[in-house]
This record gives sequence, C-alpha cells and structure tokens, in this order.
Amino acid sequence: MQGHSQTATATLMQKLAGFAELCKPRVNSLIVFTAMIGMLLPSRELPPMKLFLLASLGIGLVACSAAAINCLVERTIDALMARTRARATARGEASAVETLTMAIILGGIGLWVLHAFVNELTMWLTFATFVGYAVIYTAVLKPMTPMNIVIGGASGAMPPLLGWAAMTGGISAEPLVLFLIIFLWTPPHFWSLACYRIADYEKSGLPMLPVTHGIRFTCQHIVLYTIMLVAASVIPFTIGMSGWFYLVSVMLLNIGFLLYTVTLYRDYSDALAKKTFRYSIIYLTLLFAALFADRLFSWARPAANRQAPSGACREHHQNRRCSSPAHDRQGVPHGGPARRVVRGHPRHTPGPPSAPARQPHPSRDWHRSRRRGRLRQGSPATGPS
Repeated sequence: MQGHSQTATATLMQKLAGFAELCKPRVNSLIVFTAMIGMLLPSRELPPMKLFLLASLGIGLVACSAAAINCLVERTIDALMARTRARATARGEASAVETLTMAIILGGIGLWVLHAFVNELTMWLTFATFVGYAVIYTAVLKPMTPMNIVIGGASGAMPPLLGWAAMTGGISAEPLVLFLIIFLWTPPHFWSLACYRIADYEKSGLPMLPVTHGIRFTCQHIVLYTIMLVAASVIPFTIGMSGWFYLVSVMLLNIGFLLYTVTLYRDYSDALAKKTFRYSIIYLTLLFAALFADRLFSWARPAANRQAPSGACREHHQNRRCSSPAHDRQGVPHGGPARRVVRGHPRHTPGPPSAPARQPHPSRDWHRSRRRGRLRQGSPATGPS
C-alpha cells in the first residue's frame, strides 16, 4: 500500500514537471520581465508592491497557459523536431485532456487575478494576447504563411503594454514604442533560429521563411528588420522617455546586433546563426534593463532637477508665465493667472500676491505730521531747517 502511494506520488510529480516544461519557463521569464519593466516605467517612483506582484503573477499565469495550448496544438509537429520532441505532449506523457485542463486552470486563475486586483483593461488585453498567440498564431498563421512570425509577433510584443496598463489603467505613446521594439525584434530573433534548424522545419512541413525562400533571402530580411529595430530603439530617448544612459547602452547593443546580422548575411554558418539567436535574447534583456536603470537614475536625481510630467509645462509647474499654446486649451491665458471653468463660466482664481507694503520713511512722515499741525494753526507747512 505504501509502495503504491509512493508510485502515485512520483507519477504525479513527473506529470507536473512535464507540464512545467510545457509552460516554456525560459520564454515566459523574458515575457514577465518585459512586463515588469513596463510596470516600472510610468511613474517617477516605485509602484505599489502588492499591485506589481499581482499583475506580474496574472500575466505570467496566462502566458504559461498560452504556451501549454501551443504545445498541445503542435504535439504531432513537435514529435518530428529534435528541438521539441522531448516535450511531454510530444512523447505522449501528458494527454490532451490533462494539458487542456491545466491550461484552463492556469489561464482562468491569471485572468481572475488581473480582474479582481489589477484592472479590467489589463485583463482584456491579456486575454487578447492569449487568443492571438494560442489560437491565431499557433493554429492559423504558423502552418499557413512564411510571414507567420511577423504577424504573430504582435502577441509576443504585448507584455510591456500589459505592464503599463496594469499600473496606469490606460495606454499612451510610451508603451506603444516598447511594443514596436519587441515587434521588430521578433523576426530577426526567430528567423536566426529557423535558419540553423531548417532541417527540423523541413521535416515538420511548416512553411518557415528559410524553408520557402532560402537562407540567404531570410538573412537579408534579418538585416532589414535589424535596421528598423535600431531606428525604433532610439525612440524612447527622442521622446524624453529615457536619458543618456539608455541611449549609450542601446547604441552599443545595436552595434553588436548589426555586426552579427550583417556577418550572417555575408558569410552564413549554422554556428553563427546560433550565436545571433542567443545574442538577440541578450539584446532584448539588456535593452529593457537599460530602460529600468535609466529610470533608477531619474529617481535618484533631486526633485528640483527632474523634468515636469509628460504633457505639462515646466514654467506652469513653477508658477511662472508661460507662452505654451497648450495652456490656452487648459484655460490658462498667456501671462495671466490660471482660470477654471465652472458650469461653462470662467472664474479667475486669486491672482498673484500684491506688492509688499511700503516701508515708513522718516522724512516723509515728519513732513506729513508737520503739515497737519500747521493747517490746524492756519500757517503753511515748512520743511525742517
């Protein structure tokens, strides 16, 4: 009886370990990391720790659920490829019912956490990301078109957007820039893998770009997307989202990525493609780490040296006159006091403080008192002798 119990426990632990591998922990660790950076960037101070942890947990659980569904749908293809044949679904150790059940449980808990403790926008965006990856990319795009990773890459680029929405309850230009960076990073990252794994993809029948158009054509597109990525990577600095530390860091990373991809195009080898793939992971990780480090430097600066919040005028924050047209739209006349509108009628708030009271002058006060005395006596006032 005891031996039977130990065997059942060992089997359960083996199944859980196999399911953990189906959740793609290495891939999802990068997903959660970029989402966390998206949570840390909107504010000039650290976000509430409870909200930060719950949002990370919810996003991570839904990402694990999507990865498990991906492995379930591709289990027959995974069995043909050396890179994926060890997965529990490919070996038959995890049945379709077991995998689907665990994926639904994880995804349901993740969405509930986001709805109950974060906000509805983040929950719906995360659900849309789940559908985009697990259904649209995995079941529709991947077996249909060689540009699958370009279109489906939108789902993989969502984590910073999710993190930003979790902290702010909205979406602005800044998280869309982070989305663009990951969107342009995804094709060079995945195509370099597909190049040195081309035999696996030919065997599986998936229409990956190296299979359908050749390795040289693929390497050419890797270079083109890397150039676009380099241009997109400096946008955070140009819009004031980051500072000089990020700019210097990302330019060094860009030089390395360009060297890898251009060399891969000019003199291809499987070993170099593997190095390019690995460098792409390092590139994205360090890029987002540089964004966070740059924000840490801004937190460390004295409050007087920080820039005004986005969309605000520094002169207005310092109670000075401002000629910004934006202030006209906010009811602030040029060079005048601020106004606020109450039921459609402008009402001036108290203006600038009045001039300080004039200090008494001894000679002037003597003249005044002397004049009053002379007038009482009927004689003209005269000054002091």
